[in-house]
Amino acid sequence: MPELIYPTRAKIRGPILINAAALKELDGILAEQMQLLHDLREKMVEEELAERIAAAHARGVVNPNPQQIQHYKDLAQISVGKESMRLVLYFSNGSQLKAKSFQEAAAHAETSQNLATSFDLEMQCGTISLRLSAESDSFSTELTVEVSPSGSEVAKNLFSAVRRWQRAIQAPRWQQWWCVGGHFRFVIWIIFLWAVLMAVGTSLGSLDENYYKQQGQQLVKQGVTPDKQQKAIETLLALQSGSPAPIEHRVGNRFWFFCIGGTIVCLILSYPPKLVLGLGVGEDRIGYWRAWTRFVFVVVPTFVASNFLWPYVSDVVKRLAAR
Repeated sequence: MPELIYPTRAKIRGPILINAAALKELDGILAEQMQLLHDLREKMVEEELAERIAAAHARGVVNPNPQQIQHYKDLAQISVGKESMRLVLYFSNGSQLKAKSFQEAAAHAETSQNLATSFDLEMQCGTISLRLSAESDSFSTELTVEVSPSGSEVAKNLFSAVRRWQRAIQAPRWQQWWCVGGHFRFVIWIIFLWAVLMAVGTSLGSLDENYYKQQGQQLVKQGVTPDKQQKAIETLLALQSGSPAPIEHRVGNRFWFFCIGGTIVCLILSYPPKLVLGLGVGEDRIGYWRAWTRFVFVVVPTFVASNFLWPYVSDVVKRLAAR
């Protein structure tokens, strides 16, 4: 009979800002799931023990003594699998802290002195294992959850519980793209420099074109008399060939607004929030980053709208007003 197996591995992209309340909620979820797994493991140990005692009876050992029963139970526990919980926190100064829960780690003095920047959590009970890790390097910021075996119904329930928590802390899509851009900031700066060069060329070229267009308009208004035919031909050739005009070439204020504003926006996009845990000093850092994201949510769209949308809107308004 065909069996449908759902994936029990998922990840979310940064920024990953997990405050103290979310970490406490995760501790509660894992404790609840661990208790369920513990009860299931105890049941499996009892079943394994009963099978071993039955096998001993078949070999002629009718009444095993307490030492033999304990030995059978130890073997059953080894066969079923161990029960463990391990959390390792990594700090900005390079130190590590091992604990069994985030609540236990929060009570340690290290969290009040240094910033926790990543963690690795492993939980195992019997044949079911979970790994939850958050890390940020030069190329990505990710929070990954993986539960095995994927075909187990108990493993699916554990994965679903942690996956719901993972989705609850996931950043909005625009912040995820911002974080990706921060990892590849050199691409942002290359695009900006290319846009600046294009803007310089367009601005200076439009000055030359406007100069010769104005000359052409004056000739049309005044009439192209025989003595002005030479000038008319020169104007047409200059427009056609894109020759530079005999005027001072200066970029306008709009160009400088684009350069200065674009530099500020590129700096903002180059340094997004990535990964911070709300333990000790990390809770204050999360507050700063959230205030920063609200500021960016206003500044960047305003800059884009003023440079790319407003010129078209103003042109449309002027045309409608001229009718």
